[in-house]
Amino acid sequence: MVRIIDRRFDSKNKSAVNRQRFMRRFRQQIRRAVSEAIQGRSIRDLDNGEQVSIPARDLSEPHFQHGKGGIREQVYAGNDQFSAGDHVRRPLEGGGGSGQGKASNEGEHEDDFVFQLSREEFLDLFFDDLALPNLVRTQLARITDYKTRRAGFTADGTPAKRSYSLATIHDHALGPGDAVEIAVSYVPGGAATALFEGLVEGGTVQASGPFGRFCLMPQDANRRYLLIGTGTGVTPYRAMLPLLAKAIAERGIEVVLLFGARTPDELLYGDEFRAFADAHPAFRFVPCFSRELPAPGSAQAHADVRHGYVQQFLDEFAPSADGDIAYLCGNPNMVDACFGHLKAAGLPVAQIRREKYVSSK
Repeated sequence: MVRIIDRRFDSKNKSAVNRQRFMRRFRQQIRRAVSEAIQGRSIRDLDNGEQVSIPARDLSEPHFQHGKGGIREQVYAGNDQFSAGDHVRRPLEGGGGSGQGKASNEGEHEDDFVFQLSREEFLDLFFDDLALPNLVRTQLARITDYKTRRAGFTADGTPAKRSYSLATIHDHALGPGDAVEIAVSYVPGGAATALFEGLVEGGTVQASGPFGRFCLMPQDANRRYLLIGTGTGVTPYRAMLPLLAKAIAERGIEVVLLFGARTPDELLYGDEFRAFADAHPAFRFVPCFSRELPAPGSAQAHADVRHGYVQQFLDEFAPSADGDIAYLCGNPNMVDACFGHLKAAGLPVAQIRREKYVSSK
């Protein structure tokens, strides 16, 4: 024989199955207690449940005990006041104990059983005695729960500011009406993510800039640029491509772009950087994948592909204070790691230009 015991608990850590069984078994007694409790309440006052009491005599159940006859001896420990044959006077009320009941004349009495009904249980029993149409009953018993959820953006409240690097490739200075491109990281629950997701084509946002100094400087006289980025941190390097092509042609510089991503699918602008490297032998594009490498024979498979993090491959390019200027952009941990690595290699702080991308809610 297999016995299955249901030990699941409800939200209040009580046995939901035992509670339901109890209510089914003593439904008539509970309904009577509810009818008595409702006498002091209005039909409009249904926001809470009710604490009802059921006389203990109504909860009696069949039980087995020893029958009369035979000889039995019982020992009660701790009796230091009475002896065999003493008569004990019955108290009039309570007897000084902790219970709240009163002593009965019949010699048998127990305190009433107090039972707490939830709002749903109370209404279910309460409506049993009312001749209400189902629609009215449903409306009175309806429980409305409210849950907050993100619903896009609003024009009210404090404006939120976000900074983005321009990815726009132009062969001239930007003027009024010129389009600009930015790359936005998806941040679940982020204010900017909700804004751009809910923005319709042709919608507008307020923008200012460009600001910052994370760009190629006209006075640079270095022999090589080390461009290091992860994720959307590679965005400004795309905008630098026209000026890099000019510097390669005019000054004969070299450029190494170390780009970190988890998988080939996350290699932002990867095809453009590879095409630029093919057209400019002095530009070397080195993608570093931390999780998944490109499939052999795919467009992204190349001899310069590395497996790991960008900071692991800095030594391969021998950073030097004599002719290198390094740019760091992207994940703050990567920026800090590469900054310390480049300083240890001898590059002064003035030759290490960095910009950290920090996701904001």
